[in-house]
Amino acid sequence: MTLTTQVLSPDALALFDREAAQLADQFRVPGVSVAVVTPDQAHFLNLGVTSVTNPLPVTEDTLYQIGSTTKTMTALTLALLEQEGALHLDDRVKRHLPNLALQDAGVAEAVTLLDLLTHQGGWMGDYFEDTGNGDDALAEVVRRMAGIPQIVPLRGAWGYNNAGFYLAGRVIEVVTGLTYEAAVTRYVLTPLGMTDSLFFPNQIMTRRFAAGHALEGETPQVLPDWQMMRSGAPAGSTLSCTARDMARYARYLMTGEGVQAETPLARFDRQSLFRPRVDIGAMGGDTRAQMGLAWWLGRDMIRHGGGTEGHVTAFVIYPAHQLAFIAHSNSQEGGGFNAALEKVLYTQVLNLPPVTPPDAALDVPDLPAFEGAFEASTNHPAGQRTLHVQVRGDALTFQLPREVTGEALAVLRFFQADMAAVQGGPVNGGVVQFFRDQRGQVAALRLGGRLFPRRGVALPVTL
Repeated sequence: MTLTTQVLSPDALALFDREAAQLADQFRVPGVSVAVVTPDQAHFLNLGVTSVTNPLPVTEDTLYQIGSTTKTMTALTLALLEQEGALHLDDRVKRHLPNLALQDAGVAEAVTLLDLLTHQGGWMGDYFEDTGNGDDALAEVVRRMAGIPQIVPLRGAWGYNNAGFYLAGRVIEVVTGLTYEAAVTRYVLTPLGMTDSLFFPNQIMTRRFAAGHALEGETPQVLPDWQMMRSGAPAGSTLSCTARDMARYARYLMTGEGVQAETPLARFDRQSLFRPRVDIGAMGGDTRAQMGLAWWLGRDMIRHGGGTEGHVTAFVIYPAHQLAFIAHSNSQEGGGFNAALEKVLYTQVLNLPPVTPPDAALDVPDLPAFEGAFEASTNHPAGQRTLHVQVRGDALTFQLPREVTGEALAVLRFFQADMAAVQGGPVNGGVVQFFRDQRGQVAALRLGGRLFPRRGVALPVTL
């Protein structure tokens, strides 16, 4: 990273706080914990309550589920084990899990640890299976992965893959002889002093923690269950952290400081996490995104984030400004809040020009070629997610599934071949990328990192 000092003025922070309060009201988020972090400063903002039914004021020491940001700690643990010589990221997974079985035996033989950390496996990524609370939970979910479908060939097309991180977590267990949770605690959390970052409900329930919420009409209601699936821990289904602890994590990633001496983390080359490993094309509004070790690398930022049942978090580093943005929200509407507040930080605190969607001016004569129902494979209880693309008048329209948006309709405007900006709806400004099979037919699309094969195509889809 090339770093310059970013001084946060009192006026800028006061503006940021005012905007955050307005956005929390606008998105009806019951409680948020936000941190803006520089090497020598952490500005915390806490608004609202932990729960609308059992309210406690939110503080920077309130626990929130951080969801998939946990993946970055899984990757960091594997990278530390590589530093110790216990493994290599280029290792085939079978070197450490010799009994690995997948639907495609060739993929099981060839997939590497780096493929897991960069979402290159190609099998059904949104595979969720609760295998109990025992220390064998990861071993069992890995065993059951033999039955999940291969969507695209190994490294055939980049697609976000939770299930790949189950394998990564299981490798950590085998190599260290520890449970996944104990290994991450030893290698990452304890050296950083992240003592309020916890995996297990019997630990979390003794602290101040945020309950997840969803809107019923216009009113936030507490969701009845906390998502705590141990089999999904390496992908992000169990770890809860405070904003204060995540500020410690951000400071270390930016500067290497704040870590216990004489630990593997103190000797680690942090830049290796952010070295581009895979070009992934469109991600969010960025058309040239890349993957580091579990991190998304954008135009001027490094990011991850996470969503569980009623918790949405953001974690963004702006390398050139030596600044990090962390937002924890206890609502399914938190994604909108986090994105809007990040925009405030970007444009009004950092005074950077706004990120605008690509100029969508390409004339595509054969719009009907893109029509169809595109389905993301998942075994989630909410069921199959289907995106409907069809021509209406002279426009290609895009209908999101009911469980995500209430069937919001948007328009797709092409700005280059097979790549279109979303205009309207909750993902306004995002990018949809279409993929063609070997015959040149549109066979899949990608939105928000997920691959959606076209209904009726044979799996795996060769793109």
